[in-house]
Amino acid sequence: VMVSTNEYLREVLEFDPTKPPDLKTSLLAGSGAGMVAAAVTTPLDRVKTRLQTQRMGEAIAIALQENQNLACEKTGGAAGAPSVGGSCPKAVAERAMMTGSIGSPKYGGLSDAFHSIVREEGSA
Repeated sequence: VMVSTNEYLREVLEFDPTKPPDLKTSLLAGSGAGMVAAAVTTPLDRVKTRLQTQRMGEAIAIALQENQNLACEKTGGAAGAPSVGGSCPKAVAERAMMTGSIGSPKYGGLSDAFHSIVREEGSA
């Protein structure tokens, strides 16, 4: 988005296309391209983050309810595998997510998340 917008703005702002763009043209085109890129990608990044974390709060709440003392017991397992047998909050949350004891996701997909966020928080 940013590169193509930058090139477009350079073409529009240049008075003599046979000469290389001057500093003023480059700065204006770069600033405009940055604003367009931010305006396009920031809402998409917000939706992506919400989709990725929509069940995290509930999992953490379950973990803290089940384990008030927050003590972790190491369990043997493969590197990178979920420690579903442990008693630390992370293991309890992973177990809750894997067994489905957490409710259904809040958003049904990308468009549902986008519309819900705009409805709940507004477009700005």
